Amino acid sequence: PLLPVAATVPTGPIEVVIQNAAPAKPLTLEEKRLRSAANLRKLGEALLAHTERTGALPATIQGGQGQPLLSWRVVLLPDLGYGELYRQFRLSEPWDSQHNSQLLAQIPPELQSPERFDGKTNYLGLAGSGQAFGGARGAAPTAMEDGAENTVVVVEVDDDRAVDWTAPSDFQPAAGAPRTRLGQLRADGVFALLGDGR
Repeated sequence: PLLPVAATVPTGPIEVVIQNAAPAKPLTLEEKRLRSAANLRKLGEALLAHTERTGALPATIQGGQGQPLLSWRVVLLPDLGYGELYRQFRLSEPWDSQHNSQLLAQIPPELQSPERFDGKTNYLGLAGSGQAFGGARGAAPTAMEDGAENTVVVVEVDDDRAVDWTAPSDFQPAAGAPRTRLGQLRADGVFALLGDGR
């Protein structure tokens, strides 16, 4: 469903809520692996909180004509503990509008890949027919055919597939080759998040 526009449209200067500086020294492979696993764990907790509160996973914010404006990752901000940042978005404008694009630099650490420290994220929802994300509504756990505990909802994509974190872009697995552009970041396979938060 279309999400309601905030009662008051934010005006004035952007308030800096999140500052993510790159670490003083590059992370080791093990540190990157641990950080990514921790990010996914926190995303899983936030997705569960959102699902318990609303009955479904967060959906992309859409405009009046059904055009995608902002990612479900923006909708998830209050559940991640960033309600103040969420309130600064203009929900009736696209992610790359003059106002909303000023918020790109404030990427939550839970969405920030340990491979990079910029405004892009490697954590994308699975989108497309029969997937958890990409529709006008967020998927309800009861609608997950194999059960939430057996359904992948978010994957860590390779760097060439990373997107600006507020963009309404996700990962659509290729028919017959669902692992394309996955699995190059971690030596031990693809990191993913299941519908039950694991």
